Amino acid sequence: MASDRGVPGSGVFGDLPPSYTRSQPPAHPDLQRRPSYCHAAFALKQISKGKAVGQKAPLWIRARFQALLFSLGCHIQSHCGKVLFIGLLVFGALSVGLRVAAIETNIEQLWVE
Repeated sequence: MASDRGVPGSGVFGDLPPSYTRSQPPAHPDLQRRPSYCHAAFALKQISKGKAVGQKAPLWIRARFQALLFSLGCHIQSHCGKVLFIGLLVFGALSVGLRVAAIETNIEQLWVE
């Protein structure tokens, strides 16, 4: 189509100005040296290559947790109906338990020597 925004020159007002560039802005050098802000497995690879500095043990643990939580999220997403049903079933069981529970308001019954 003539109005696709991703194609240069096909906008409503014609071509893009010559000063327009699609290059990424330069990254902050501190982020390149200490990649612990990003994915832990990537940070471990950068430390192993010698391109970054940091502690390997906490990053290794964080990488394992990220992989575990990612696989758990994928599993929950693929079985969302079952997860919702089990969650509602647990919620219903806990609600029945609250309905059966008796609240004691007599102070003499609550007192323990």
